[in-house]
Parts: sequence; C-alpha cells; structure tokens
Amino acid sequence: MFRNRLKKNKKELSKWAKKNNISCYRIYDKDVPQVPVAIDDYEGDYVLQYFRGPYDMPNDSINSLEADRVMDERIQAIEEIIIEVLQIKPNNLFTKLREKKKGLSQYNKLSKTYQTKIVKEGLAKFKINLTDYLDVGLFLDHRPLREKVALLAQGKTILNLFSYTGAFTIHSSIAGASFTTSVDSSPVYIDWILENLKLNQLSLDKNELVCSDIFDWMDAYRLKKDRRRYDLIILDPPTFSNTKKKEKVFDLQLDHPKLINNLMMEFLNPDGILFFSTNFRKFKLSDALMEQFSCQEFSEQTVPNDFRDKKIHKSWQIEIKDKVI
Repeated sequence: MFRNRLKKNKKELSKWAKKNNISCYRIYDKDVPQVPVAIDDYEGDYVLQYFRGPYDMPNDSINSLEADRVMDERIQAIEEIIIEVLQIKPNNLFTKLREKKKGLSQYNKLSKTYQTKIVKEGLAKFKINLTDYLDVGLFLDHRPLREKVALLAQGKTILNLFSYTGAFTIHSSIAGASFTTSVDSSPVYIDWILENLKLNQLSLDKNELVCSDIFDWMDAYRLKKDRRRYDLIILDPPTFSNTKKKEKVFDLQLDHPKLINNLMMEFLNPDGILFFSTNFRKFKLSDALMEQFSCQEFSEQTVPNDFRDKKIHKSWQIEIKDKVI
C-alpha cells in the first residue's frame, strides 16, 4: 500500500508542484495508516520523518532493545521503498526520528555533518541544513501564509517574533517591506537569518536582527521613546519554552492572551494586522481576545495542498475592531 501510494503521489504532486512553480514540497503525509511517516522533497533531496509510536511495540512485554530492533527494521524497509520508487541514491535520503519530547528539546543539534544546500521558494532563496537538526530550516506548511504576508508587505514595517531562520522576513523584504525586525533567542538562528539575507542580497539597514528572549526584548522596547509600531506582526511561538537564565516557563495556552494583547496594544499600528499561528493541536484562542479584537481564523487557507494533515497548524488574522484605514 505504501509503495503504491508513494508512486501515485510522486506522479500527481510533481505535476502540481511544477505547475505552481513549487520546488520544495511534501510528497507523502501519513497517507497509509500503517506507515505514518512524512516525506519532504527539497529539490531532489528527501527528508523522511519517522514518528515513533505503538506500531514499534509488537507486544506489551517487549524490552527496549527489541523495540529498537523492530523500529530499525521498519525504517530500513521504508527507506528501501522510497529509494526504489523515487529512483534516488541512498545519500539523497535523510531520516529523522521524531518522538514526543518536552520543551524545546526537538531543536537540539543531532550531528555536526553540516550538509547544507540552497533551495528556492518563489522569489526567495534559503539555506537548509539536511543533517544537523530535526527541522531543516524551512517549514513547508507555512508556505501559503508566507505568500499572504508577502502580498501585504510592500511599504510596510514587519515584526517577526520567534523568527527561526527568517523565512517570513526574507519574503517580506523581497516583496518591498520598508523595514523588518526579526527577534529570536537563538544565536544560531539569528546567524542563519543573516545568511539568508545575504543570499538574497538584502540589506541589514532595512532588516534588523535581534538575538534576545522575546519577552526581554518587548520589555526593553516599550521603554524606547522613539520606538516604531509595526504594520504587520508575525507570531508563531512554541507551545512551551524556557531558558537557562529564567525559571519561568512559557505556556502558550496560558500565556497567549497577555502576549497577544500586549502586541496589539503597544506594538501594532492601529490599522495593522497580527498573524498568529500555532501547531499545538489542542490550542483554543482566548474568548477575551475574541471579544476585544477582530480574530478571523483562516487555518484552512494556510495549509498547503501537499499536506494531507489539514490540522498541521492553526492560523488567525487579528486586527483592532472598527479600525480606521
């Protein structure tokens, strides 16, 4: 079943991608229940995401070593089918094991191979890392939202919080944003954004990079007398996060009302838009926020056609009620 579905997807999705000028896309998304993996095509290099689950445990009494052996055999069988069907070399397939972990542990470095390449998305170019992290540096499921933001970006000021490798920043700047600010607590990701800016020949004069805890930055920025407000804010926070310097843990469900309210009231222009997104499946937007602001959920419009899982993330467009444009 897996082999047949992968063959079908290869034929249909490759045509769709070519027609829509898309070079990086998901070619298989847990289509067959018995093989719940994801396969992403990055211009001829393929990333296999293997989600460890109950199917790796044949019975309740099996020990951990036996369970690992069973999982290894499953992964090897899946890899062999992928190589056969997609007609690729083994060194063009990169396997990532995903397990449920706490905090930000999924962003820990996996190796020091540093096998990178440059890929395109629309007019933008991005450096991706195929080996060293669970995520390569470009979240494919946010492609439609990046396109939407880019369409609105010309002449606008953009604030990109939890900016990761800066994909929203790059698209906005290419589209003619007057100024962007990207904030992330990771020096690795800030350096990555810088590489992507240089790759697209974008000036640092109009694209500010800030390596800081988001909440520390917000507290300091409020005190600035000449601080700007932003026309568009992109907010895609983690579900949970903490830092070594702080004991407090950020819990998205508990803390999002205060965070979004502060951004709307103190950082967004009165006629601006805040785009909020999360991949936390149990997330529920605060009733208080929906009463105070215009909150339009448009999740279905922001999940791309190549993703079978239509609940991969949720998205809202949040604006001041009765704003004057």
